[in-house]
Amino acid sequence: MERDFRHDIQSIQAHLTQGRFDAAIKLCREVLDYAPREPNTLYMLGVAAAQIGDAATTREAFSRALTVTPDRIDLLLNFGNFLRETASPAEALSLHQRAASLAPQMPEAWKALATTQLRLDLCDEALFSANKLISISPKDESAWELAAGAAQRLKRLDEAVSMIERAIRLIPGSSMLNYALGQLCREQGNFKDAAIAYQTAHTLGFDSADLYRNTAESLLESGRSHDAVAFARLGLDRHSTDLELHRVVTRLHVESNSPGDPVEDLIIAARKHRTNPSLWETAIGFLKYLDRKNDQRVLLAEALAS
Repeated sequence: MERDFRHDIQSIQAHLTQGRFDAAIKLCREVLDYAPREPNTLYMLGVAAAQIGDAATTREAFSRALTVTPDRIDLLLNFGNFLRETASPAEALSLHQRAASLAPQMPEAWKALATTQLRLDLCDEALFSANKLISISPKDESAWELAAGAAQRLKRLDEAVSMIERAIRLIPGSSMLNYALGQLCREQGNFKDAAIAYQTAHTLGFDSADLYRNTAESLLESGRSHDAVAFARLGLDRHSTDLELHRVVTRLHVESNSPGDPVEDLIIAARKHRTNPSLWETAIGFLKYLDRKNDQRVLLAEALAS
């Protein structure tokens, strides 16, 4: 019985759209049995294989598709992205360069190229590509981040800060850009402005354990030690198992001579997440550092019993 090619392609597309990647791969292979150089099928096989983490099939399918359709933009971008994220950024570079050359007004092409250039530490080239992206898509937050990241790597921190400040004026509600500004100000040693930028990012909805750690450190460096402890503790409400945040909270508590037990939050977290040995070890380590030998012995016995 003769296969219906159009029906097979539509079925593969439906499988991909609905997340049935194994079924898509199976049907792709059946189509390739009777149409071994069919470029759309090869491309969709690569896409489906990438979704399930089958790197060998992804590379083979995309490579075969590229020999048939070397100027296909989505193939150049996706194959390049795959290569960059699987430790082959040098191979990705030529694909992304070709995509940007073929589609110079496509933001995705310049974004992929700038990202790959940064991965290869080609910072001048990355800055050019990111600026090209900004000219095409000025309200794309990631475009400004890529440009500032390239300038930062080139040790042009003032330029990077200026870029992000311009971006924030253009996109005032961006939590990501305010966080990026905090990172740059902190690297400059401008802890007061870093704390303000971080707190603005927090107000706008940015949330990560790094945000709380970095804000607390910046507040401490700005002479606001008690605010630093309070903000770090706020982070523990959302990231109770983050060891680095616990270390920051405990250290800041000790350094600022804040009232109460500096290890209390860490002990509470260890008891709440009893099977997490790192929390117990960190709490016991701080008790040892504070020379609280009896508390150390008691907590060690409790940890061993958990």
